[in-house]
Amino acid sequence: MLVKPSKWQPIGVKGLEPAAEKAVRASVNTLVVAGPGAGKTELLAQRACLLLQTGLCAPPRRILAISFKRDAARNLGDRVRLRCGTELARRFDSFTFDSFAKRLVDHFLAGVPKPWRPTADYELKFRELDWKPTIRIADEPAESTALWKKFAQDKKPSWLNFHMLSILAEHILTLNPLVLGALRDTYSYVFLDEFQDTTGLQYQLTKTAFLASNAIMTAVGDPKQRIMQWAGALSGIFGQFRSDFSGTVLRPLLNYRSAPELVRIQSVLAAALDKKAVAAQSGDEVASLDGECRIFSFEDSNAEATYLASFVKKWIEADQLSPRDVCILTRNRPPDYTSILQDKLRNVGIVARVESDLQDLLSEPLTSVLIDLLRLAATPRAPAAWASTLDVLRETMGGDSEESQRESEQRLAKFLKKLRSLLEKAGNTEKETTKILGTIISFVGRKTLEALHPQYKQGRFFAETLQQVCSHLSRYRDTLDWKEALDEFEGLHSVPIMTVHKSKGLEYHTVVFVGLEDSAFFNFQRNPTEEVCTFFVAFSRAKSRVIFTYCEQRERPAGTPARPQERETIQPLYEILQNAGGVLEQVKDLESYSL
Repeated sequence: MLVKPSKWQPIGVKGLEPAAEKAVRASVNTLVVAGPGAGKTELLAQRACLLLQTGLCAPPRRILAISFKRDAARNLGDRVRLRCGTELARRFDSFTFDSFAKRLVDHFLAGVPKPWRPTADYELKFRELDWKPTIRIADEPAESTALWKKFAQDKKPSWLNFHMLSILAEHILTLNPLVLGALRDTYSYVFLDEFQDTTGLQYQLTKTAFLASNAIMTAVGDPKQRIMQWAGALSGIFGQFRSDFSGTVLRPLLNYRSAPELVRIQSVLAAALDKKAVAAQSGDEVASLDGECRIFSFEDSNAEATYLASFVKKWIEADQLSPRDVCILTRNRPPDYTSILQDKLRNVGIVARVESDLQDLLSEPLTSVLIDLLRLAATPRAPAAWASTLDVLRETMGGDSEESQRESEQRLAKFLKKLRSLLEKAGNTEKETTKILGTIISFVGRKTLEALHPQYKQGRFFAETLQQVCSHLSRYRDTLDWKEALDEFEGLHSVPIMTVHKSKGLEYHTVVFVGLEDSAFFNFQRNPTEEVCTFFVAFSRAKSRVIFTYCEQRERPAGTPARPQERETIQPLYEILQNAGGVLEQVKDLESYSL
């Protein structure tokens, strides 16, 4: 039943601050500039609920949300489904820029002129094809044209990367007014998340798709968190949006994530990036939290690892944290900085793992379906997995009627009885795991998964994703039962280790940044602003505690001769922390050191 816009109220939250409320209810193009912890994802979810529940976005019109990371796109889609229900959420499409471009190419490949058209079974190549072509195919210089022919035409199947897919998608919309018209008729509202990281290619695709259309745009981001310049993030993107889309600017100021002390220090960091930055304020939910920021200096990597392992164990016990409430960050190459620390943590009974390679796999819809069904078969109760699986089944069985829901539940219960029996009998070989996963795919239906998630229709992406899930599960199943193997795969009981870039959009009670040293920030002299932004992002992941470490001598990677470290080039980062009251603490006596 539809609600009048004037009567609609935010769902699942106490309320919204005035600027956020205006953004949620906006009827014009809007640019929301908001710092860390401002609830940008929640703002977009609430806006989607308003549009869907009031009929402002009426059937058959849809909402398109484009995020930078796969897990961010999935998180936003999950929130909308939780807030307004499965039926309405079916008209909310949450993609990354890359997946949006790929969908256009896969659907309308025939619309690409033959001289530029790749084979239908093209393969995505990242390491092998590190090439960033320019925006317009017609304007490509001769050298790039030759490269395009080499990779997209001469190879069978073609090789493409996401830069090339963006170019092809934009070209399809430019050459085919019927396709462009259909896209514009489909989406009456468009959300752009993490807008500060948008590349030139992605922004050109956005303009071609929606500039001068009737779609109402909402772009959300924070220029202080612009850390993807190395990947092509467009300079001046906020001003460009205002110029192109005549956007109204709104600036929410509350921080719902971090303790007041950390918000105060973040404001010092923000002022270093933008002298006109308005200081953020702590939301009521975190106003009573204690916060601390400390900088530890160690003699060498071994001392650092020994002390940090002890500290992490004490923090977990004293604050009653789970291992996943603590995150270890590095500027780059986590194994080089944390191998010794992982060993020391293991010695005190704590597992830590580098998550960079697993993040994308765990955010894949296919992975989620497989894990949910295995959880339901391997554990007595898994309500979240039950609800998610029923959502998938209802999508294929025709809706949310009571009869359809009852039929879906009966079908699921019957299959789970079979799956439990298979798990009980299965060995721990990769062949057995492959067989189990194949049974699940047969139950859900590969065609069903492809219909719900079209990225699996093309090439070998479905098979490769399935193989990766199988490989990881098989490794854990070698010594663990199914429940424990699933826990390990998802990392439920391990401390996550990742780069700052991979931590974007995430939050943790305690953040430990290992290696605040010149060698880690090797690009500081050439691009100090982006490196300060990276530092800002690392700091702002924390709810209550932030720790930075420095080593006088560091083995990088572990086992190699230790090298002296310096902090002269990045002294501005230390000065920012010192201006906020931070002190560099020499840690040399574990027994007497006070935490």
